Amino acid sequence: MSMRTMAALLALILSTGAVAAAVCGPERLGTSRVVAVGTEGGLEVGLKTYPRTIPLAEHEVIITFDDGPEATNTPKILDALAAECVRATFFEIGRNAEGLPRIARREVLDGHTVAHHTWSHPQPTLRFMTEAAARADILRGMIAVEKAAYGRDFSGVEPKEPKDLKLEAPWFRFPGFADTVDLRSWFAANNVGIFGVDLWASDWIKMTPEEELRLVMNRLDKNGHRGMLLMHDNHPWTAEMVPMLLKELKAKGYRVVHMVAGPGNGPTVPAAPGWSSETARVVNALKPRLEKAAGKVSNGPIPVKPAPTESRGSSGHPFGSRGVRPFRRTPGARGARSIRRVSPWRLRLQSVVLLSQNSHSGDSVSNPPIHGRGTRRGRPGFLGLLHKNIAWEVTAMARLPADEDYARALLSIFQAKAIKARQSLRIGEVRDSFLRLNMGRPFDFDAALEYAESQRWLSPALGMIRLTGDGDEEMHTVVGFYPRVEPAHASWAGLLARLGKPVRSSGDLKTAP
Repeated sequence: MSMRTMAALLALILSTGAVAAAVCGPERLGTSRVVAVGTEGGLEVGLKTYPRTIPLAEHEVIITFDDGPEATNTPKILDALAAECVRATFFEIGRNAEGLPRIARREVLDGHTVAHHTWSHPQPTLRFMTEAAARADILRGMIAVEKAAYGRDFSGVEPKEPKDLKLEAPWFRFPGFADTVDLRSWFAANNVGIFGVDLWASDWIKMTPEEELRLVMNRLDKNGHRGMLLMHDNHPWTAEMVPMLLKELKAKGYRVVHMVAGPGNGPTVPAAPGWSSETARVVNALKPRLEKAAGKVSNGPIPVKPAPTESRGSSGHPFGSRGVRPFRRTPGARGARSIRRVSPWRLRLQSVVLLSQNSHSGDSVSNPPIHGRGTRRGRPGFLGLLHKNIAWEVTAMARLPADEDYARALLSIFQAKAIKARQSLRIGEVRDSFLRLNMGRPFDFDAALEYAESQRWLSPALGMIRLTGDGDEEMHTVVGFYPRVEPAHASWAGLLARLGKPVRSSGDLKTAP
């Protein structure tokens, strides 16, 4: 795109914005201003990942979405934005845009900016592809989005570099924010800007619209009442939340800033002193688990999310997708576990020992997990209990914001099953629910459980996971769950109940009262 074309396009957008503001009226949130962002020589912005970002005044916010378009939820979000005269930026997956070109085109016609987010959103991330495969996936995605959203025609052309495409919006966002040195240099050489975010909605976790709204507004407050916000337009809870968010932004005096492609480089501002990359810590800490999930693939394709035309849609989780690596339940994953080698008296005695190590019954059990490092999978642990479908690791892992989100998703399972404080569920049952409904990979469950245990929200012991008193309080902030805390019992039955010993009735598993 030439300098003259950019200037003309920017003038058209600014004049159109003034007319739209007059039509919308002061009762709408509107788009307060447009910032032209140039990428000549490369650009890296978004404080979660990079030490620079787009300059914003207090109570200014940039709205961005990833992973669309999606057949049902993206139109709802577009309707909500249009109703409030708000413009946003959509970083689209190429295969989704190719499958739903009318929605991609509508985004542009509604005045939004459409940019790029790979062709396939590869799993776990682009870091687990070869240089050639990663570049090919990115380039294919760019071509698909340019065709669908902007109506470009590349017939008879075989572009080999992004600059050959003359992108309408030369911006790219890495899936999972997992960039590489090679790709960053490649983008800079092709005048493509890399966009991270300043804050995110964590909407890759299933939650209520009200909870997502509360989380977003709290994070805006903590970020100095400003920032570039990331949401995902392929999730129904986000589609329901966006109209609420726009009204809340209006009520609290926020103004929306819209980004368009411009000449030059920037504008950008540096991060505050003491800045560090949050996503670098997350991705580096998750590297061993991501490598395990990738199956040590060094060449060839990596499993990707389902096409947008499939009923399941695609996931917005930055490090993965539901259904990519299906979890195979082993026999005995549900129901009672074998305790053939443990007498009832020894089980009760060990229960007393476990409980006595805590200051009160609400504390998490301080013993190491039953299977520690060096213990073979499936072999009995210190109680002789068999846990054939659980792989424990006694390792000190970094306490990451992502793990907190996973842990809150884990608590939502207890909420859904109406579990009260000091009641328990079987580990296998919780694990299956978590993998099926939320993350899709076993190591996410391990991270969630470890974080929840460190925060004293949950306490694993004897093949069960108990909701502690602290966990009961934390569930108030998950999805508005307000359980009644039962008093502790002084009897042997009450003691075992605190440890989550199951009782059976009519063939169904129940938790102790």
